[in-house]
Amino acid sequence: MSLPIRGDTLAASRCAKCGAHFFPPRHRCPSCMADTVEVELPREGTVLTFSEVHVSNGRFRPPYVVAIVELGPVRVPGIVINATYDDMEIGDRVAVIVERNRYLDEPDVWYYFVKK
Repeated sequence: MSLPIRGDTLAASRCAKCGAHFFPPRHRCPSCMADTVEVELPREGTVLTFSEVHVSNGRFRPPYVVAIVELGPVRVPGIVINATYDDMEIGDRVAVIVERNRYLDEPDVWYYFVKK
C-alpha cells in the first residue's frame, strides 16, 4: 500500500475546478471529474473521535488507540502512539509524525499521531 507521505507530512488532493479536498489523494474529482492537484496537509490537527482497538489485523499490536483527526480540509484516520484510551479526549491536539513502521520488522514508512 502506498501512503500519501511527502517528507515529514501527509498529502491530500484538491479539485482544480470545484475545490473539494480528498484523503487519500485522488487523481480526479468524483463529483465533477476535473483533475486534482496535490496539497500538503497541516502537521497538527484536532481529534474528532477515537477508539481503542483490541483485535488487530496483524500489522499492529493491540491494544492501541485510533483516532479520526481533522487536518485542515480533510479527516484522517491513524494510530495515536503516545496515549491510552483513558488519556484521550475529543478536541485533543495531535501532531503527525512519519517514521518506520514501529509494529513490524519491515522497512515500511508509516504515519502516526502524537498527542500534544
